[in-house]
Amino acid sequence: MLAIEKLSELNDFKFRPRPKNILTKKELTNLKAEFRKKYGKQYKEEERKDTTLHNDGVRVMKTSVTNEFLNSFFLPLRQKYEADLEWYKANWPIKQSEMEPELATINHIYAYGDQLSVRKVD
Repeated sequence: MLAIEKLSELNDFKFRPRPKNILTKKELTNLKAEFRKKYGKQYKEEERKDTTLHNDGVRVMKTSVTNEFLNSFFLPLRQKYEADLEWYKANWPIKQSEMEPELATINHIYAYGDQLSVRKVD
């Protein structure tokens, strides 16, 4: 004997079919329009609040990551560099103005290693 057969009250319960045409098409469109008018503003306001709450959370997370990077990595490294600035100047005396610009070459390389042209860039 199946479990469904044990429930005798289940046979007494029947679903009634839903009527197909309670509202006409025009009444249904009017009802939808009234619904949009009545609840549209409230829905948009709730959605705006949710998005601002989410954006605020993302903004706080980004600033915390940035602050952590600055405080734990960048600023100590910068302070160490500034403390040893004279040492760096003594070890690397070449200035940017004294360096000669190198001419870059552009190689146009095509399939199978064939090089068709080479030119220098000023």
